[in-house]
Amino acid sequence: MKIAIIGAGFSGLACCFYLLQNQNVTITVYDRKGVGGGASAVASGLIHPYPGLDGKRSQFATEALLEAKNLIQMASVVNQKIIIGTGIIRRVSSEQQKENFLRHIAYYGDVKRVDEKVFLIESGMTISPVKYLQALKVVCEEKGAIFKKAEISSLADLSGYDRIVVAAGYGVKELLLGRPYKLNYIKGQTILCKTASAKTMSIIEKGYMAISSEPNCVEIGSTYERNFLSESPCLETALALLKPKLETFCPNGSVVNCFSGVRVTRVGHYLPISERMNEKVFLLTAMGSRGLLYHAYFGRKLANLVTSSV
Repeated sequence: MKIAIIGAGFSGLACCFYLLQNQNVTITVYDRKGVGGGASAVASGLIHPYPGLDGKRSQFATEALLEAKNLIQMASVVNQKIIIGTGIIRRVSSEQQKENFLRHIAYYGDVKRVDEKVFLIESGMTISPVKYLQALKVVCEEKGAIFKKAEISSLADLSGYDRIVVAAGYGVKELLLGRPYKLNYIKGQTILCKTASAKTMSIIEKGYMAISSEPNCVEIGSTYERNFLSESPCLETALALLKPKLETFCPNGSVVNCFSGVRVTRVGHYLPISERMNEKVFLLTAMGSRGLLYHAYFGRKLANLVTSSV
């Protein structure tokens, strides 16, 4: 079976990996920016079961976290520097958030109370998204996948394939024109800052400070821009929107760089889209800010759906 995958981010590469576990498949992965050029590469690198302001446990979090960690560990054979740190500090700002995390301690046992409003998510970790993506590419190439840096403007361009998996992020906007999918496109910018001393653990509150693979650097994020003119970074805008977070997490730091990417989310729900569009085309998108948590779990599910459709 000849398969094309559009999108070389977390979801596309995970789906590619699982599809390659089957015999008699040939896979070509297309991405207009190449591996590590899209929103996945500028993700925070934070993976844990409790994203979102309220701190509730995400649906399918147990299975998804296990699947993601297994894939990350597998990729770490290629690059042992993928995992930057384990454990994530979560500072709560309301009684409701605090009550949610106290319940997590009792129900799931992967959270530890550190202080009155500070919790440690012991199941969390911080990774380098770029190193992870590059390692997954190597693993998939070793199993026979072909990667092409090319833009696919229409699904008709891939008429020679038996199956097509659309795992694009922002690029999905053009590919789904005229189709009944309600999606939001949100630009997120982060700022890389140099710190006086090395940080050992990422912190989440309203915003985040993620430890970085860059020496003595942290990444501060993220913006939520709905009315943006360009997906490219704009340091002036990022500094204005992230000023409170910079003052909290990195008051004496110096700005090193600015990154941006466009997250895709479903209107009205945080779960991604993972489904069959028609006899030939399958859709895997709208991971939003849960891409690292969900990419392996839904990548495997869609891969199983593709291979069972023969």
